[in-house]
Amino acid sequence: MIATYNILPGGPYISVDNSIYDSTLYYGNHISGFTEMGVYGYYYVGSHEVFVEYTNNKDSVILSSIKPQIAVSDLSSDLSLSNTYSNGLLKKDSWRNLIGYNVYRDGNQINSSIVTNLFYEDLDLMASTYEYEVTAVYDEGESEISNVVVVTVTQDTGSIEGTVTLIGGSGLVTDVEVTTGGMTTNPTSSGNYSISLPAGIYDVTATLSNYIDSTITNVVVLYNQTTTDVDFILYSLEPIADFSATPTYGCGSLLVQFTDLSTENPTSWLWQFGDGNTNPEQNPSHEYTEWGVYTVSLTVTNSCGSDTETKVDYIIVNGIPIADAGDDQTVLDNEIVNLDGTWSYDPEDEDINFHWRAPAGIVLSDSTIASPTFISPDIDDSTDFAFVLTIDDGECYSNPDTVIITVINNPVSVNEIYPDEFELIGSYPNPIKGRAKISFGLPERSYIKIELYDIRGHFIEILMSKDMNAGYHKIECDMSSLKNGIYFYKMTVDGFCKEIKKVVLLR
Repeated sequence: MIATYNILPGGPYISVDNSIYDSTLYYGNHISGFTEMGVYGYYYVGSHEVFVEYTNNKDSVILSSIKPQIAVSDLSSDLSLSNTYSNGLLKKDSWRNLIGYNVYRDGNQINSSIVTNLFYEDLDLMASTYEYEVTAVYDEGESEISNVVVVTVTQDTGSIEGTVTLIGGSGLVTDVEVTTGGMTTNPTSSGNYSISLPAGIYDVTATLSNYIDSTITNVVVLYNQTTTDVDFILYSLEPIADFSATPTYGCGSLLVQFTDLSTENPTSWLWQFGDGNTNPEQNPSHEYTEWGVYTVSLTVTNSCGSDTETKVDYIIVNGIPIADAGDDQTVLDNEIVNLDGTWSYDPEDEDINFHWRAPAGIVLSDSTIASPTFISPDIDDSTDFAFVLTIDDGECYSNPDTVIITVINNPVSVNEIYPDEFELIGSYPNPIKGRAKISFGLPERSYIKIELYDIRGHFIEILMSKDMNAGYHKIECDMSSLKNGIYFYKMTVDGFCKEIKKVVLLR
């Protein structure tokens, strides 16, 4: 608020209006009116004349009793409040120099330098009631203090505005209470708020259940102005779930150590590992025994509430490929031999890479394919040769699998390793639950095809189609995707059907 106080010429008078007075000397007060003493000259800040008449009549009116708006006190022995004033003969006493005025609010001087205007502006007042007084300042000193004027300042207002941000928890920003000066408001859904207040200095507080209160002190509100950026960040007292794990990737079975990183003092924990297993410990370990991709979650709780952190596809366990180097074989020396790794597989059906390792002195046609060939060495006695197969899927390696190739040079033993005719021996087991091995014998190297049919004779799939060495062989048949029932498999040699066998699928 700006309050203006007019001062009468010839002595100050405080006023809350803008009345303009002429050079006539007045005494009295604004409520009961003024008494005109006559025009005695121009009264202004600076030198002016004072006309008084002195007598020794103590019964005359005492100057102090008529309450002039300003009185000259002890400026000389000839002019003081103890002297009397008469409307009789006037006598010019002297020139006195009026320097200006001092202004007091509630008994304290508020002007830093002498006021030389006939008004004073008191700025930025809070709403309240104040008492103002004025003195005149002459070369000789300061006059007695003037009458008291009571001024009531109304609630001229300004405003504050800011934002509220919530960290953690499940609270709504629209439920936050921003309180100051006896007023409370709620932010919008975007967190913004505004409060109109009387001009003054305030402490502003933001509160929300299960969050830490926040207070900003000494916020200044000015008349008709907005104080901005009164911003709050409220931190949740509810627990905030978080965790880490190591390792998060591996092949085959994987032992993982989980670590709780939750804040705000949780008192209970519930882990869900994604494979159907749970654990209530704070920092558990867990072993994944099957390949797959697992989503892990942790729920933490305290007296204020609970929170859940979920990490999607967090643990990856890659299935270990299975190497199958094929059945052991007995062959003659100096003969082309086929190795068979075609029954190797990856449980996730990913592409696999082959790595064959041959005994010293034997060279494979290509050690990186499923079925490489080699020439059996020239030997004097029957000898076993071990061939090792390892596969990988680009990430994980299989355990090695070994096939034994027995090389002989005794023709008498030929009938022991080669059948006299083409023979489809059968499947084992039979009935089967899903996978079985089909055995057959070849008296000579031939192109073999084995096909699977249902009971109505409808073709289902080719189980094998390749050149095979003479001897006894086995192939694996996977029927796990088929329905229970009776099926037939047929062996064709060089385009001619040789034999048909029955197999029963029963799960």
